Amino acid sequence: MHVLARGCPLLLLAALLVAGCGSGTKVPLTPRLVVYNSSADLLAGDLWDATRRDRAARDLRDVPPGWLLVGLGTTANDQRNGEVIVRGTAGGPEWLWCDPDAQGLATSLDNQPLPFLALGLGDPARALRINVPADTDLDEAVRDAVRAAGFPLAGVTVEARLSDVVYSVAYNLPKQGTPLGASDTVPGAYLRPVLVEAEADWWAGGLYAADTADRALINRPGEIVALRGLTGSPARGGVIEAATVVSGTVTVWPLETRLRRQADLVAETVEVFGDVISFRVRNAGENETLRTPYAVRAGTTVLHTGDLGGLPAGSARTGQIITTANVSPTMVRVVVDPDEEITESDETNNTAPRGAS
Repeated sequence: MHVLARGCPLLLLAALLVAGCGSGTKVPLTPRLVVYNSSADLLAGDLWDATRRDRAARDLRDVPPGWLLVGLGTTANDQRNGEVIVRGTAGGPEWLWCDPDAQGLATSLDNQPLPFLALGLGDPARALRINVPADTDLDEAVRDAVRAAGFPLAGVTVEARLSDVVYSVAYNLPKQGTPLGASDTVPGAYLRPVLVEAEADWWAGGLYAADTADRALINRPGEIVALRGLTGSPARGGVIEAATVVSGTVTVWPLETRLRRQADLVAETVEVFGDVISFRVRNAGENETLRTPYAVRAGTTVLHTGDLGGLPAGSARTGQIITTANVSPTMVRVVVDPDEEITESDETNNTAPRGAS
């Protein structure tokens, strides 16, 4: 026999069987955009805030397995970042990595760190399929299709015969930042372009954002549609920069809920025992960090700087230093990510003890 808890209306019984009475942590079952770090932060040089394929796959379990899936991202591989493409359904995803050293040859993505990933998950019952007129620019065709559907944020897939395709594969995303939006930037310093003039069958997928804030999450500067494409067997591809549609269709579906996954480094404690200073740092966020820089200070004096290494989400690590400086224990504090290299979900908890500046 089940007894309803006091305060849970009987009319909500069906919902309670799924979510539980008083559950404030459940995300409503709506089409969603899930972003790990962001495109803007990646291009600003934050390659330290990352997810992995297996972690992102957990977010796919929150929606029906038949929901449409499209995703894009990159890796932290030095001088070989490549393009990450995710396609299929929530219950049957295909995770691919396009190699910049092999004209975007697509292979299965392993469980390596991903400093940027965006996934669009949508209900196929709400998807619209639109035929594209011949000799149409692909980017314009996708934008027209999404605007006609009235979706301010959308997942997109394209099945088409294309010609004069130019695509690029990222290979050099430096930790000093990638100024792709600057007028004097030479794209070839960061992206490897590939031209495919002949007609061929292509699959393409990506994300559309009408709002500039949403674009900063998922797109490069100046992009409204972020499209990744694949052709051939074995498949090759990358970011589609330009293409002409010979024939084909665009499928679009709305995305409504926005979920942002980030790391959150917390300086929890600092203790002084004579000349030994011990401190503890926790990652309270949903992404891992690939490094955890810190500084130990006494007033305005920097006693020590270092790096605790990568810190998985939900884990903690203790650091310890020995100092020869004669300092008052009440003056000692530890600051994690002192140079603000990592964009976190909460930037107010990086110093211990709390209230120190």
